[in-house]
Amino acid sequence: LPQWITDTQPLDVSLFGEPFTLGGLPVDFIATLFSVGGLASIVIGPWAGGLSDRAGRKPIILSSCIGLILVTVSVTYIVSDSRSVLYPIYVAVMALFALRASPLQALLTALVPGRQRGTLMSLVIAIGQIGTGAGAVIAGVIYAEAGFRTVTFVSAATVVVMAFVVWRWLPEPPGHTEASGAETAALAAEAAVAAP
Repeated sequence: LPQWITDTQPLDVSLFGEPFTLGGLPVDFIATLFSVGGLASIVIGPWAGGLSDRAGRKPIILSSCIGLILVTVSVTYIVSDSRSVLYPIYVAVMALFALRASPLQALLTALVPGRQRGTLMSLVIAIGQIGTGAGAVIAGVIYAEAGFRTVTFVSAATVVVMAFVVWRWLPEPPGHTEASGAETAALAAEAAVAAP
């Protein structure tokens, strides 16, 4: 996305007709885009976690995947001469990522006993980092060979595969809704015992 923006959109940002700077350094369009998207992620993440406590993990994850598929495929069709439309698109993308991340982490940690959660989460994070690196390399090759629209289609296809895996093979643990008083007390006791 940043490379496509660099290739197709002006990067200068002005405020009241003057170049926008911070500490004397110019701020470019991509920096503002990522800042706005980051704020959306901060706002949506905790809300998504609470929503998944009430509605269940899998429905929220799958809803996020459907939204990501639609937004990703539509990017190159929606963005034309005005780069300002990229703000709501990127906010939507980051919000949908946050909507998926919180419930997915909660779902994964509920699948194993407490003594194995650290191992599971470190494995998940490591695989995620490898996937991010490999995905960036693959996306770069596809971008160079076939353009950004093809990248969006491949990205959407990847999300379809992820949604299918979640739907088909990740179980929704029992008691996915808000914990009862006894469960809350048990979790608090477990956390107190685990604390140094």
